[in-house]
Amino acid sequence: MPIIERSKAIHKEVLKSRVWIALHMHAGDGNVHTNIPVNSDDYGMLQEANAAVARIMKFARELNGVISGEHSIGITKLEFLEAAEVQSFVDYKQRVDPEGRFNKGKLMPGGDLRKAYTPSFALIGHESLIMEQSEIGRIADSVKDCLRCGKCKPVCSTHVPRANLLYSPRNKILATSLLVEAFLYEEQTRRGISIKHFDEFSDVADHCTIYHKCLNPCPVDIDFGDVSIAIHEYLLEKGVKLQGVQGVRYMYHDPCHSPMKTYQPMKVVNELMGNGVALNDRCCGESGTLAVTRPDVSTQVRFRKEEEMKKGAGILRDDGFAGEVKILTSCPSCLQGLSRYDNDAGTSADYIVVEMAKHLLGPNWMADYVKKANNGGIERVLL
Repeated sequence: MPIIERSKAIHKEVLKSRVWIALHMHAGDGNVHTNIPVNSDDYGMLQEANAAVARIMKFARELNGVISGEHSIGITKLEFLEAAEVQSFVDYKQRVDPEGRFNKGKLMPGGDLRKAYTPSFALIGHESLIMEQSEIGRIADSVKDCLRCGKCKPVCSTHVPRANLLYSPRNKILATSLLVEAFLYEEQTRRGISIKHFDEFSDVADHCTIYHKCLNPCPVDIDFGDVSIAIHEYLLEKGVKLQGVQGVRYMYHDPCHSPMKTYQPMKVVNELMGNGVALNDRCCGESGTLAVTRPDVSTQVRFRKEEEMKKGAGILRDDGFAGEVKILTSCPSCLQGLSRYDNDAGTSADYIVVEMAKHLLGPNWMADYVKKANNGGIERVLL
């Protein structure tokens, strides 16, 4: 039995370390890509893969092929090119960009893998723990299968090409992925949690009407209406909260399509706002397109919500409180609907994260951020 078990273990190790060469071809144009998946912790496998690359490049030349491709030449292919093959590019670069401002060192002598950046395995491990243990991991997982095919664009209500190209579901997924990277960078470099990133998340969420039309054409079943956005459960996990806010009392409107999936919404909002937040029940009457398509039904719903708003605000003022009463939510459609009650109920509506930003960063937090960003506050990277 020990011999059999050891034989199985050896067989498993051999299979794990076996170098496979995958070919991807474009029918009709003679374009062939090669990919060699390797385990970066297996030094022998890495060496064998490097030798395989050299054999592939040699074989390509023997077949009168070229070492390039539809995506041009990267640093992994540079060492296999003859000096004469890149000389015309070197001459052009020296003529138009003698200071090397753009893509510094790219495809120039000495620009091979010796200077390539390799991330720390410790940071990669740290990143994995963050993704596994936080709500940010669920967000990343929900969009990881996106094929970038763009089939969601025609049906998206916020994708208006003549106005902007930023807010189709596909592009919002790209933005979400970049914001996830920003959060991970802050965590790994111990910079703390930035409320500003949550405002960017809020902007992405604002451009989703939670209409769920993008689900039907999506080949991998991503519903961006469910991705927008858990901008609040992550804050809860990281302990970001308000303490002792004076002069204002809060109610919370829980959206019909709540983005909070992991924790109870009332637990989240009370933790973030320092407790004492009362639930204000009933539908806001906005309900996506209900207020437009069936204003008669929406108006009936709004009458009932108005009663609830007045009652809730009255309870908060029963002890003679004369300060501001705010109703918070986490849904862009609900925020619009709740704003309609400002005059009747004597309340004002806002997002949870925006209210937090005002108190944590100051009333001019948005203008301050824009000013800093426009005056050297953004790192500019040439790619």
